[in-house]
Amino acid sequence: MKSVFTAKLDLPDPEGLLKKHNLEKGGLVQQVIDKAVIDYSIPYCPFDTGDLANSPYSATVIGSGEVVYPGPYARYLYYGEVYG
Repeated sequence: MKSVFTAKLDLPDPEGLLKKHNLEKGGLVQQVIDKAVIDYSIPYCPFDTGDLANSPYSATVIGSGEVVYPGPYARYLYYGEVYG
């Protein structure tokens, strides 16, 4: 016996659904995640003057999904290498 079933689902607009729950790019959820990543990574940053640890607050576009530690010295400080 063969059965055929056809259903038409009236789903809401996916973009509207994402926006409704603040999940769109740059939305509230992404902003909270970006800030949490910066906050939770501070104890793992080299902290002489605190410039490197606090630099993502000014260099990162909160909500972009990318945390930026500016300056070429960040890599060298992290790995304990001499810059230059």
